[in-house]
Amino acid sequence: MDNLNYFRNTLDTYKDGPKAVSWGNKLSQEVRFKVLCEIGTIHGKSILDVGCGLGDLYGYLEDPIINYTGYDIVSEMVDGARKKYPKAKFIYYYPTEKFDYVLASGIFNLEILNWQDTTYTTIKKMFESANIGVGINFTKRSSSAKNEITHYSDPIEIMKLVAPLTPKMTMRADYKPNDFTIFLYK
Repeated sequence: MDNLNYFRNTLDTYKDGPKAVSWGNKLSQEVRFKVLCEIGTIHGKSILDVGCGLGDLYGYLEDPIINYTGYDIVSEMVDGARKKYPKAKFIYYYPTEKFDYVLASGIFNLEILNWQDTTYTTIKKMFESANIGVGINFTKRSSSAKNEITHYSDPIEIMKLVAPLTPKMTMRADYKPNDFTIFLYK
């Protein structure tokens, strides 16, 4: 199943909430949001949320000073986000303007064909769209986490993959046993 159909099915099944965007629960989703928001001082900055789903990062931020734009390839997710958070900007197309920070939560966690090439191309596009930095979380294999639809990333391999983009990067792997986040800076 491709990403579009996978997320259309989760949205159709769950309607709203973390499971509609394929997260286990609200707490795990918010832990990831918290870590992503530690990329730098985001207050007063512009943020592009790539793969925004139903816009819950916007709901988590609750900061009227942040200039937030959510982008998703699943039109039904964008429609749902617009209904849920009518004050925010949600779009179906990748924007041409630049943002201070470009964030993505979980967009590389599904097994797809050409995963590495697609991931690098997407991260490169995100990095080119950022004025300050990019934050992305990934799923890594833990002793209990194993299924056929999840792509499990190796933190070292991801760092090697993105190394051509910038020497300024950090990784956080201390907040969940099956998760890590990378930050790439200009």
